[in-house]
Amino acid sequence: MTVRATGRADGNRLYLNSEFDYRDQRNLSISIAPDVARSVLSKSGAGNDEELRGRKIVVEGRAERVRINFTAYGRSTRKYYYQTHVRVDTADQIEFR
Repeated sequence: MTVRATGRADGNRLYLNSEFDYRDQRNLSISIAPDVARSVLSKSGAGNDEELRGRKIVVEGRAERVRINFTAYGRSTRKYYYQTHVRVDTADQIEFR
């Protein structure tokens, strides 16, 4: 896939997204563990997350549908949507082209 956007959340987990809007139902999010993100950046030759935009990647892993709950002031709003994530727990799971 081509990385269209990047982001950080969930304890500094790095997300590489296939769409500009991560809430787009067509989006595939590559979810990279915080301790692996530095290795992935080094492997790619990028100096920071934004330099990954436009790069083509191949990822080995299982795609899973993840429910994302909306919150307001730390409380659930009972609204939610789904994202598709592939978790990356080792730098060997991702290849840059």
